[in-house]
Amino acid sequence: MVKADSRTVNVYDGPKCIVRYPRYWGKYQVIGAEQFEKALLKKRQQALLSKTTERFCGLGEPFRDYLTRISKARTSIPLQRQVDTLNCLVDKYGPESIVKAMAYASQYNAYGADYIENILIQMMTPENNQPPVVLKDEQLNRMFLDHPLMEEYDAIALMDRRKNHGKIKKEIDATETLYDESTV
Repeated sequence: MVKADSRTVNVYDGPKCIVRYPRYWGKYQVIGAEQFEKALLKKRQQALLSKTTERFCGLGEPFRDYLTRISKARTSIPLQRQVDTLNCLVDKYGPESIVKAMAYASQYNAYGADYIENILIQMMTPENNQPPVVLKDEQLNRMFLDHPLMEEYDAIALMDRRKNHGKIKKEIDATETLYDESTV
């Protein structure tokens, strides 16, 4: 209820006076609404956050748990943005993939939408399987190694390098004595 006299305008909620303003006689101007606009804007933001949060939490218990852990974690990204990003990831990858990524992130105490996104990108990246090299000798092309032993290969390759390194060093020493700067 609104009551006004020649000096004040009073707004009542039942018998209680909520707000009192000085009377203004000008036309078409809003007086004293700044404080209410700020409060209304804050409530709108909270309502929007609650809708997106409800959507995310409505997907199941793992989603609620992860969201509470995000809110407890100290991140520089606002919770609203985190929830929006997570909802977009749910739309893009599906809830099952998000649950797996959240479980993986939780093992390392990594709480945040950016961690989930990176994990999903890594999980969804296909392995780059290159076709085998085709050699000129057909017998070599038909050979298959069940389990190649890389240690043996490394030992042979390193042994070969050591032998070649000794030969190269001898050749360098020989050329240095032939082209000594004092003889030029």
